[in-house]
Amino acid sequence: MIVVIPVFNEVFELTVNTLRSLEIAHSHTPFHVVTLWVINDYVGSDPSITKRNKSFIKAFDDAKQKGHWKIEHHIMNVSFPSFKKGGVGFARKFGMDAGLFYFKEIEKPNGILICLDADTTVSENYFLSIQMAFASTNRLAASIGFAHPLDSQAIIEYELHLRYFINMQRLVHLPFAFQTVGSAMALRSFAYAKELGMPTRQAGEDFYFLQKFISKGQLFDINEVLAIPSSRQSDRVPFGTGRAVLKYEEKQELLTYHPDSFLEINLIWDCLLHYWKTHEFLLRDGYFKAYLLDQNVLEILNKNSIQATSEFSFIKLFFSWFNAFKLFKYLHFAREKGRLDIPVLEASNTLFATLKKSKKSTSQEALIELRRMDAQSSYVPFANVKQVE
Repeated sequence: MIVVIPVFNEVFELTVNTLRSLEIAHSHTPFHVVTLWVINDYVGSDPSITKRNKSFIKAFDDAKQKGHWKIEHHIMNVSFPSFKKGGVGFARKFGMDAGLFYFKEIEKPNGILICLDADTTVSENYFLSIQMAFASTNRLAASIGFAHPLDSQAIIEYELHLRYFINMQRLVHLPFAFQTVGSAMALRSFAYAKELGMPTRQAGEDFYFLQKFISKGQLFDINEVLAIPSSRQSDRVPFGTGRAVLKYEEKQELLTYHPDSFLEINLIWDCLLHYWKTHEFLLRDGYFKAYLLDQNVLEILNKNSIQATSEFSFIKLFFSWFNAFKLFKYLHFAREKGRLDIPVLEASNTLFATLKKSKKSTSQEALIELRRMDAQSSYVPFANVKQVE
C-alpha cells in the first residue's frame, strides 16, 4: 500500500500524531507500506510558505534519522508553475502518479493507493481493514469511514451536515450517495491509471475523482471509522472542513439544504416507470419538476427511452444524466427560487422524523445518531428497483 499525503504551508509538529498513528497501524499488518509526503508550493507563492515547507522537510528528515520507523517514508518536494495549476488536487495527483509508477516497477498492478491528509490520524486497524475490505470485493475504489474529534461546535455541525447530506440522498435512493472525502479514500492502482489520474483542482478533487467510480458502480463503503481528520480552521482551500470551520466561527451558525428539496426527488421513481410505459411525464409540481423542465428533461427522457432495453436501463440512463453534479445545481436552483437553507440540526430532525426516529435536542446527539446509522449501513445503488437489463 502507498499513502499519498499532500503538505502545504504545514508545521511539522502538527503532523507528528499522523506519523505515529501510521506507524502503529503498520505494526498491525504484515503488508509493506510506503508513504509519499508531497511538500508543495507554487512559483510566486509567498516566501513564508516556501520557508515553512523547507522547515518541514528538515524537521521530517531529522525525525526520520532519530526514529525507528518501520514504514518506508519519502519526501517529494515540488513547486507548481502557478497558483491556478497548484493546489491539493495537483499535489495528490503528483503523489499518486509516483505511487502508480512505483507499483509498475515492482509489478504490483493491484497495489492500493490511499489518500490521507497531513493532519489526519488513523486507527490501529487502518491498513489491515483497508486490505481486508479490498480483498472481499471486486470493486475498485473505497470511501473510508471517518469521524472528526468532537472538540468544537463548528466541527460537530460541519460533520453533521456531511452525514445529513448523504443520508438524505440515500433516503430518496439516489445512486451516487457516497461520502467523497479526500483524506478518506483508496483505490486499486490499475484503476487509477485507467481513469487517467486525479483531477488537478485547488479543491473538490476528491468529489470529482470519485464520481468516476460511482457512475460505474465501482465505489464501496468501508464503514469502520479509520480516519480522524483534524477539526482546525484553515483558509488553504476554497471549501472543505477547514474553510467550513472558519466560516462557522464568523457566523456561529451552519445552514444546510432544505430537506424538502430532497423529498421532492423521491417522486421521480414512479414518474420514470410511468414514462417508460406511457411516454407521459407525470410529476407533481414543485422546484424539482421546474428544474428538470428547465434542463429539457422531456428531450432527455425521449432519447433515453429509444436507447433503453428495459425499465432498469431506462432508469440508469436517467441517473447518468441527473448525476451528483446536477443534484448540486438543482439544490441551488431551489434555493434561488425561494427554498432557503435551514440550520443543520433542524434539517437533521426532519430526516429523523421521516425515518420515524426520535428528535434530537443537540447537534452532537444528532451527529452521534447519524454516525451509528452510517456504521450499520450497507448502501447498494438501485436496490429499490427491479434490476433486469
